[in-house]
Amino acid sequence: MGIDKRIWMLSGILLSQAAAMYASQTGCMQMPGQVVCGQNQQENIDGQGVVQLNGTTVTNVLRVSGVLQADDATLNKLTVSGTSELNNTTVRGACHVAGLLSATHSTFKQPVQLATEHANFVQCHLKSLKVNSSIKKPVVTLTQSSQIQGDITFVGRQGTVKIDSSSRLLGKIHNGTIVRITSHTAHGHQA
Repeated sequence: MGIDKRIWMLSGILLSQAAAMYASQTGCMQMPGQVVCGQNQQENIDGQGVVQLNGTTVTNVLRVSGVLQADDATLNKLTVSGTSELNNTTVRGACHVAGLLSATHSTFKQPVQLATEHANFVQCHLKSLKVNSSIKKPVVTLTQSSQIQGDITFVGRQGTVKIDSSSRLLGKIHNGTIVRITSHTAHGHQA
C-alpha cells in the first residue's frame, strides 16, 4: 500500500472520529456520505450513506438511504432504504425498512413494514409486522423475550418466523410458518 493511500485512510479515520466527538457535544455533523448525531433533538434528518445516532431524538421524520446505526435513540417516523441496526431505540410512528433490519432492546409502537430477506429482533417489542418479499423466502427471528402484540404477515413469498421459547407472538402468522429455536441456534451455533 502506497504512502498516499495510507495518508488518505488515516485522514478518513481521523475525520470520522472528529465528527463523532463534535456531534456528541453540539448536535449533528453532516459530511459527504455521513451524518453523525449526538444527544440532541432534531425535527428531521435526511441522510445518504452512513447515519449514526447516539442518544438522538427525531421528532418528525428520519429518512436514510444507506446504513442506519441508532443507539439510545427516540424516533417518530422511520424510513430506511438499506441496512438498519437499532439498539435501545424507540420508534413511535410508522416504520418502513427496505433492507436488512437488526434490532436489540428496541420498541416499535406502530406496525412495522419491511421489504427484506431477513429481520432479527432481540429483546424487542412490536405492535405488528408486515414483510414483503418477492425474491427470496424471508426469515424473521425473535429471541430473548421479544414480543409481537399483533400479527406477522408475509406478502409475496411465504416466510418463516424463527422464535425462541422466551419470545411471544400474540397474533397469528399469515402466509408463513413458525420454527422453534434455541437462542444458540439463532446466533448460528448448533443447539
